[in-house]
Amino acid sequence: MPLETGGRADKAGNRYEIKCIIYELLKVIREKNYSVVIEALGDDEEGTDILVTSFDGVKEHQQCKARNASKECWSISDLNSRGILNNWKRQLDRGENRHVALVSPIGCSYIVDLHDRAMNTNGNPRDFYVYQIKQNGEKFCKSYEQFCMGMGINCTEDSAIAKSIDYLQRINFKQFSEFALRESISQGIEFCFCSDKEAVFDSFVSLIIDGDICGKEITVSFLIDYFEKHNILFRLWDRDIRIAPQVSSVNKEYRNSFKPLKEGFIERVEFERCIDAIKKEQSFIISGNAGSGKSGCTEAILNYCEKENIPYIAIKLDRRIPHGNCELWGRDLGFPGSISYALNAISKDRSAVIVLDQLDALRWTQANSSEALSVCMELIKQVRYINYGRKKKISVVFVCREYDLNNDSNIRSLFKEESDSNHQEEWKKIIVNNFDEDIVKRVVGEQYDQLTLKTRCLLQIPSNLYI
Repeated sequence: MPLETGGRADKAGNRYEIKCIIYELLKVIREKNYSVVIEALGDDEEGTDILVTSFDGVKEHQQCKARNASKECWSISDLNSRGILNNWKRQLDRGENRHVALVSPIGCSYIVDLHDRAMNTNGNPRDFYVYQIKQNGEKFCKSYEQFCMGMGINCTEDSAIAKSIDYLQRINFKQFSEFALRESISQGIEFCFCSDKEAVFDSFVSLIIDGDICGKEITVSFLIDYFEKHNILFRLWDRDIRIAPQVSSVNKEYRNSFKPLKEGFIERVEFERCIDAIKKEQSFIISGNAGSGKSGCTEAILNYCEKENIPYIAIKLDRRIPHGNCELWGRDLGFPGSISYALNAISKDRSAVIVLDQLDALRWTQANSSEALSVCMELIKQVRYINYGRKKKISVVFVCREYDLNNDSNIRSLFKEESDSNHQEEWKKIIVNNFDEDIVKRVVGEQYDQLTLKTRCLLQIPSNLYI
């Protein structure tokens, strides 16, 4: 049946599209897909209500249609007259990674059947046409010919038939009744969130309607930040393989350990060097004497990452000691595997940072530190391999005391350049020095002039000044 005419029809159509968007956003949260763009711009806009990108880089252009006037189904001629085939052709011709889909409560059996035949053919265009099209009756054959005509294909030539197979393999029809869509959204919200379902649903609707997100790429990191700001709680169980919530949990554990001076966070020159290295997507080592303020540098890095929406994982190695291999260690941290692959999965086309603090502590926290260091070496190699296939790189930041970095041969071996120049990893070293006298004087206040020279020197060490 058709929708009510006038404004009610528009509202009903919009409600259906909003539910389709929520359904796809839930798939991003569950990390089934990488991102969603609503009402994309430029070439992506044509025939596209929702642009979905998978973790393999496949982009699916979805068009949502709540009804086809008063008709009970979609025919090929309907798709052609509504300009849908023309839009599909434009998007599919842009590259092999482009797919298209029509999402509707009413069916389109001809497109579904043509797609299934194209996915299950022997690769010979003539066989496809003779045995999988013509032998299925005149009506089905006519629908195929209408499809080819709408896509600008001459179905009498083998090369054109091969082109139609390619198109059909990348065309999908997704039939969701409004009831099924509501149920799927309800179950998805219950799986991902422990807050009230209605509150979560309303937050999704508010984001879509009032969030000024049209044309922007929405990733799992964006959604987590949004819901945390609105006090919506995610559900996280033991052995939950979803990556982003566990990243947030691990990072909170790290950040809760930092205690700033009473005066607050003091900006230092070393912070600028660290942030500059992150901007250049470099891996580097933060070193300095005990209590010199190395943790302040990592805090500055993480503040910068959060400000710029750069995904990161920060771990204190004395609390979460590496063992076995990267896979086993990552699972003990709550991830489905190595932290390098976890971070790669949620960052994709953005820069990302791994911070491994207290490297020197591995010498004292267990009898055999060589195993922990071998895991760190494996992680370095994994990141290097991952970076080969990324436009935006993952930076690894190690934090280590200067003495151990200079005198422990096992730690030094982590940062030696390999003999193959094509695989060299140049490690920049940023040394954190004690506070300048001006900083100490400002923090201590009027009492500073009454202190002995020895006490003044002691207070230039940040940990002493904190005490």
